[in-house]
Amino acid sequence: MHAIVISKFGDPSVLELKHDLAIPTPAPGQVLVEIKAVGVNPLDADIRAGSKDFPVNLPHTPGFDGAGVVVDAPSSTRFKVLNSQLT
Repeated sequence: MHAIVISKFGDPSVLELKHDLAIPTPAPGQVLVEIKAVGVNPLDADIRAGSKDFPVNLPHTPGFDGAGVVVDAPSSTRFKVLNSQLT
C-alpha cells in the first residue's frame, strides 16, 4: 500500500510518499476501502503544520475526504462487498 505520511510537523516539504506500507486488516465493524480519489481538506494542512487544535500521533496519514471501493467487509460488520458498492 502507498500513502502520504507525516513523520514530523512543518511546511509541505515534510510530506513523504511511502510505498511499502502494510495493508490494514479491518477491525470488527470496519471495512477496508481502496481509495481512488481524495480531497485536500484545510484540516489536513493544519495538522501537517502541527496545530495544537488537532493533535495527532506521528507518523500520521492525512486525509478526511476520500472516495473508493470497499474491498473487504468482514462478516462482523453489517456491510457487504457487492459490485464495488457498499450496501
